[in-house]
Amino acid sequence: MKNYIVSLILGLTLVISTSSNLYATCPSGYTSYTIAATYTYTPLGGGTFNCPMTIKYCCKWDNSLKQVVSIIDDFYGTTTNCATAIPDWVDFLTWLHNTVAQSSHLACAPEFPPCDDLVNPYYEVKVTSSRCWKIANRLVDGAYNDYVWVHTFINCQTSDKCVSTWRVCLDYNFSPPKVVRTFVSKVSLGTPACPDTEPTLPPAGKTDEEPWITDCFAKPC
Repeated sequence: MKNYIVSLILGLTLVISTSSNLYATCPSGYTSYTIAATYTYTPLGGGTFNCPMTIKYCCKWDNSLKQVVSIIDDFYGTTTNCATAIPDWVDFLTWLHNTVAQSSHLACAPEFPPCDDLVNPYYEVKVTSSRCWKIANRLVDGAYNDYVWVHTFINCQTSDKCVSTWRVCLDYNFSPPKVVRTFVSKVSLGTPACPDTEPTLPPAGKTDEEPWITDCFAKPC
């Protein structure tokens, strides 16, 4: 039943590859996943722009807390530097957390609990990202071995966090049963352990056709 529901509701592409650059750096007990999704935004000059993105995250199931715990590791524009051109970070981060939540509640959770279960009527999905990020210029396989240099946002793994929470259950009043995912909150935990001054890209003396990495800098939750 779950596999049938997944085929209907998954609006993301799980990317399966043996290429090492497609795997997140995960803590012990977590599993790495890579997904492809498109963020649509309005550039400062107006109009609409689609930014195809590659997102790497780690997740695990915590049975004692009935939670899927997910950590965003890094992300980048799949074939362009559109990730560093996004004008509204808060809107983007909301989309990013939501995108990872949709993937991880399918990838890392057991069977969905019935919404009318009196004991465990839902489980939680928690998505965490750092408030501090750094940007690396990396050579990645955009498509079909067409390697391109892209700006990659990398989690600085500091203690300050942005955490979003959802509740997920299965409503059997529908045929087929419907997955119900309810947003609970998005909160900032801790004070960023990095300055809020964004780096100049590319850094002085560097180009976008060579590897480099910036210092960590703070972004809003």
